[in-house]
Amino acid sequence: MFSSEKYMYEDIIETFKYASCTLHDKTGISQDPVNEVSNLGVDARVVGTGTAVAPGHDAGQVGGAGVRASKGAARVTLARVLAALGHSGTDHGVVAGEHNRDVDEGNEQTIVLSKIIQHEDYNGFTISNDISLLKLSQPLTFNDYVGPIALPEAGHAASGECIVSGWGALSEGGSSPSVLQKVSVPIVSDAECRDAYGQNDIDDSMICAGVPEGGKDSCQGDSGGPLACSDTGSPYLAGIVSWGYGCARPNYPGVYTEVAYFVDWVLANAV
Repeated sequence: MFSSEKYMYEDIIETFKYASCTLHDKTGISQDPVNEVSNLGVDARVVGTGTAVAPGHDAGQVGGAGVRASKGAARVTLARVLAALGHSGTDHGVVAGEHNRDVDEGNEQTIVLSKIIQHEDYNGFTISNDISLLKLSQPLTFNDYVGPIALPEAGHAASGECIVSGWGALSEGGSSPSVLQKVSVPIVSDAECRDAYGQNDIDDSMICAGVPEGGKDSCQGDSGGPLACSDTGSPYLAGIVSWGYGCARPNYPGVYTEVAYFVDWVLANAV
């Protein structure tokens, strides 16, 4: 993850604590599939100097077990995790509660996946419908380090400053950190994003975030990670890291899968 400044992850979300992922409620079955959903960011990273996230404050982040997919996963409903997995790997496992990938801190929960449901209309060329639902083979245990993040209302338009997190490259083509990073980026209008990338390259099902001068963005390895917004008064999963031109380049915001566009799809498949 790249940023021209650092941020403490603990500053952003106190209502949901998930150091690397969160899937079900404490019983293993969500009591509210719309609001008890979590992010799964497989091998996610934040460009620049993003700030280390404090353990137990990693908003909606999940790490992949074994071989990490280039596109991660984000979200969980019932026994499932929602993810931007246009390119999920073959090693089907996630790690919830991950913070420092080089250290076993004792808060990690490694779960094998029993099924991956990729969006039936995913297009690897246009990167449209870049979202998948991951079914866990067993429920997670919610605690101070693993917990859920809300889904948005269907059709909700996110706005304001949002938080993207991950273990991705700290600069374009650069190295990645051991400790989860985060950075704050503002939502960019569809019109501005289309002016940057092309009128036909940004679908209605995509959402963009970044600053005109660059310097703050997700980066290589962050794909599939969460973009958490709070314009409704509480944090929710607004986007899933998907694509962009380079990392943190001026006038090229990061492009995310817009979760609000896919809420009905998620609920229909999270059974």
